[in-house]
This record gives sequence, C-alpha cells and structure tokens, in this order.
Amino acid sequence: MSLAKSLGGFVKDKLVITATRLTDDEINRAILKTTGHEMEPINEKHLLRLIEASKGHYEGRGGKVMELPEILAELIKRMHVWDWVTVLKTMIVLNRLLQEAAAPMAELIIVKGRDIFNLRAQLKSLANSPEAHCEARFIRQYGRCLEERCVAAVNTRLRIEEDIFSVDQQFDRESAADALTAIDSWELVLQTVEEVEINPADLTNNPVNQEAVRCIVVDAKRFFAAISIRLIWLLNHLAKVADKSALLKQYELYTKHIEGLNRVFADARNFGVPVEDCNLSEMPTVSLERVRSLCSGGGGETGDDDVE
Repeated sequence: MSLAKSLGGFVKDKLVITATRLTDDEINRAILKTTGHEMEPINEKHLLRLIEASKGHYEGRGGKVMELPEILAELIKRMHVWDWVTVLKTMIVLNRLLQEAAAPMAELIIVKGRDIFNLRAQLKSLANSPEAHCEARFIRQYGRCLEERCVAAVNTRLRIEEDIFSVDQQFDRESAADALTAIDSWELVLQTVEEVEINPADLTNNPVNQEAVRCIVVDAKRFFAAISIRLIWLLNHLAKVADKSALLKQYELYTKHIEGLNRVFADARNFGVPVEDCNLSEMPTVSLERVRSLCSGGGGETGDDDVE
C-alpha cells in the first residue's frame, strides 16, 4: 500500500511540474524539483531559486509572487508523504534554508521547528514500508538535530549564521551570562550530532543521505566554532566570571564533544561525503586540567586573569 502511494505521489508530482511550466509558477516547481522522489542529488538550481526567493530577489516569469509563509507551508506538506526520499530531501532543503536563506524565512522555520521536525507519527508510517525501514532511524536522528538547532535559536534569540561574537568583545556580567546560556544550548545541538549513526550502506550510491550528512557536518562545525570563541573569551576574563563552576562544566562537556564530533567527521569522509578535512582538538594553551585548576578558587572577582 505504501509503495502504491509513493508511486502515486511520483506521478502526481510530474503532472504538477508540467502544469507549473504552463503557468510560469517557478516557485512551486522549485519546491517539487528539490524534493522529488528520485534517488539523485537535490536540484541545486531550483534550491538556489528558493534561497533567492527568501531574499526577495526572485519573481516567476508570470509575475506570481509566493509569500514566505506559503513557501514554507508547501515544503511542510512534503514532509508528510509516504516516500522517505521526499521526506529526507525536504529536510535537507529546510536545513539549507536555515543556513543560507534570508533571516525572515529562517525565522519562520525556527519558530515552527518543533512541529516541523517532530517526526514521530510520520516515521511510524515510513517504517511500515520495507524499503524505507532502514532509513527511518537516520531520518529520526537528522530530525532531532534540526529540531534542537531551532530550539537553540529560540533560547539564545540568535541565529547561528548571524553570530558576530568576538574574543575582543568588552567583558560585562550580562554578556558572560548570555555566553554561558548560548554554550549550554549549542552543546545540546552537538549532542544530537554525535548521536547520528552513519551507516556505510546508507551512504553508498546514495547522494541524498550524503547531502544530509554534509549539512549536519557544516552545522556542527559552525556551532563548535561559536562555542570555542565564547569559551576563550570567558577564560580570558576568568577572574571576572561570577559562575566559574558553570564555566568549568561547559568546558568539560566541550572537551567530550571533540571525540564524538571527530568520529562523525571521520565517518562522513570515509564514506564519501564531500566535507573539508577537519580534526578538532582541545585548545592547545588551555587544557582541561588547567581550567579545573583555574576555576578551583571559587567565583570571587580578583581582577583580570588571562589564561594565555
């Protein structure tokens, strides 16, 4: 029954794509092209069209303009079909929009993130399909990554792509508290990344899964870098940090993430995912033992204490 529905969806998509050519409805065509049922890479030309549309730089030849909520609504519909390929491609499109789209579109996805990426009911339907059973676990793990990514953006009131925090930023207690809050939220994102199981069988000759893993790696590197910058900044002003125990806890978690993320990155590279060579390591001048020693004196303010 699921196979029949999947084939029915494939035929319907082809008919709708033909209709969009006649009506010059290029945004809807881009949605269908990027989230199609074929086991092939996402159509980059049409994905870029969606990204440009989010910036207000694109209008179909017929002059029809789709508002951003309409575009997102159409994408969400694609998350609820019987074909795992379409579901996974749609997740990738949403991930790419979070990474590259204009802020209004990214914010729409972030606000609805919990509902969009909570795939429990949908995964049950997909798992009933023998050809998709092995994919359901990966889709669930990827969905958790994207859901936690959106939750973190809500909690920090910051889209990671817009982060401009610098180690040269002037220290104040409010900024220090915000930095610890951000680190706490982003480490939860990294935890979901480490839980992703990369199966060679899922990636071999499977460009859809490969692109999903590539997006996961891009996000992980970005969050890890943002955490690193804040930890360096806090450690450079350690004597002024009120809650040294919280800082120590975050640094301990940070060092634990290094091993897990390196495993994910290595698995991705070994199985043919096109990601830059990267091997994370503990900050060379700030070992965990040194941070423990520096934080052991409590939370009193004693003046600048640059760990470097």
